[in-house]
Amino acid sequence: LKTDASLVRGCSANVWVYPTGDGGRLHFLADSNAAITKGIVALVIAAVQDQPAGEVAALDIAQALAPFDLANQLSSS
Repeated sequence: LKTDASLVRGCSANVWVYPTGDGGRLHFLADSNAAITKGIVALVIAAVQDQPAGEVAALDIAQALAPFDLANQLSSS
């Protein structure tokens, strides 16, 4: 599943996100080659996993991740 089609562009680490599921709810498989990035991807995926597409589109992901204080834990790269 780690293909060019599932590669997330613009990340300093390699990140792959692969959608699966029945169409009614969004479900993703994801991975990264960097441990910290893998953890961040896991947090994002946990916020949207198995939710209806409309709910995911309306989600404020910054607010959902705010308790983790990532802005003060990570560099801009």
